[in-house]
Amino acid sequence: MRSTNHLAVSLIRGLTVSALALTNWLLAACGDDVKMGSTDDEPAESDTDPCQFSDKPEGIYHFTCENDTDNCWKGHFNEDICGDVQGCELVDPADPTDGWRDVVKSMCTERCIRNSRQLTGHVCENGNWSDVKVTGLVGQECEYQQCSAPSLLLNFDHIEDVLGSAAATDAEDLPCDLWDDCLDYLDPPEVDGMTMSLSTEDARSSADIIMITDPAGGSGLEFLGAGQTTPIPKSLVGEAAYSRTSCGADACPFYLAQYDLEATSPFTIVLSLDGTSTLIKTINDFSISLVRPTLGINLPDSDDLIFPPHSLTFRVTATVSGATNSYGENGSYDFDYSISGHVFGAFGAFGTLTLGTTGESILGDLEIMGVFVEE
Repeated sequence: MRSTNHLAVSLIRGLTVSALALTNWLLAACGDDVKMGSTDDEPAESDTDPCQFSDKPEGIYHFTCENDTDNCWKGHFNEDICGDVQGCELVDPADPTDGWRDVVKSMCTERCIRNSRQLTGHVCENGNWSDVKVTGLVGQECEYQQCSAPSLLLNFDHIEDVLGSAAATDAEDLPCDLWDDCLDYLDPPEVDGMTMSLSTEDARSSADIIMITDPAGGSGLEFLGAGQTTPIPKSLVGEAAYSRTSCGADACPFYLAQYDLEATSPFTIVLSLDGTSTLIKTINDFSISLVRPTLGINLPDSDDLIFPPHSLTFRVTATVSGATNSYGENGSYDFDYSISGHVFGAFGAFGTLTLGTTGESILGDLEIMGVFVEE
C-alpha cells in the first residue's frame, strides 16, 4: 500500500562537487584517492595508525568502542547485546595526553545505556571498552568519517538562501544536536541503528517506513560528459527506509535508515578529458548504499528536509572496463563518499519518496535519482 506522504529530496543546492569528487562518483579517470579492489571495512587502528590521526584538526569524528570482554547487556527487546558501540564525539586528535580516548569511551557508555535495559549484572562502563577506533573512509587513504556539525554551526544564512527565512528560523529551533542528544527522540530500534553495527536488513527494519523503487520508473543515473549534447541514462533499482520524529519543536530529527540503488546491467559512459581525447568506459555492478543510518532535520510546518554537512556517507562499488586503460582507471572500485555540503529536500504527495544527487565538474554533469514507494 502506498503512503500518502511524498518525500522529494534534492541533493542539488548547497552541494559543490569537484572534478575529483565527481570522478570518484563515476568511478572513472585517474582515481588517485580511490584504491581499486579495496574491500577493507575496518576502522583505522587507534594505537598503530599509519595515517597519524593526531595530525587531524579538532572535529566531530565517528568512533567504535570495542567490547572484547564477556560483558553483555539486555537490549530493549530483552535480547543479549555483547558487541561494539558506535557514535560521534567532538575531540582534539592533537591532545598530547590522548585524553580524547576517555571522552569517546564516555560517549560510548552513554549510548550503551541509551540502548539497553539497566539490569543487574550487565555492564555499560568506560572500563569495559577494550579499544577505541576512529572510523576510516573505505578506499580514501588517511581520511576519517566525520559527523554532522553541532546545530549552532549550521549555515543558517545558506539555509535561508535555499529554503527561505521562515524555514531558516524553524531550523534554528532544533532542540538537539544530530550527532549527540537527538537520539533521545528516537524509538529503541532507531537508537540501535545509530549506535550499533547493523546489517542492511536490520537497519531497514529499524525504520517506520519501508520502501522499494517505484515499479513505474524514475530511478536512475544520467551522465552528460563534457562536450556531449545528449545525457547517457541508466535505470537503477533499490530500497529505502526512514522515520519521522515528533519532538514538539519547529524542527525535529529525521531518521534515514537505508538508501540503496544499483544497476542490474552494464552501462557505458563517455568522458572527454581535454576536448580532444575521449574515454569510453563500461560500468558493471554499479551500486551506491548508505554506509550507516543517519539523521537529518525535518521542518514539520513546511515539510522541508535538511541534511547538514557530513550527514550522508555512501559506499560506491563498481567495475570499470574498456579497450584503453590510459590512466589505470580499469578495475574494481569500492570506496566511501561523504557529502560535505548541506543537502535539502521536501515532503510532498502521491506516495513516493525521491532522493537524488547532482553535480557539475570539468568532466561533465551527473544526476543520480531514486524514486521509492512504500513496500
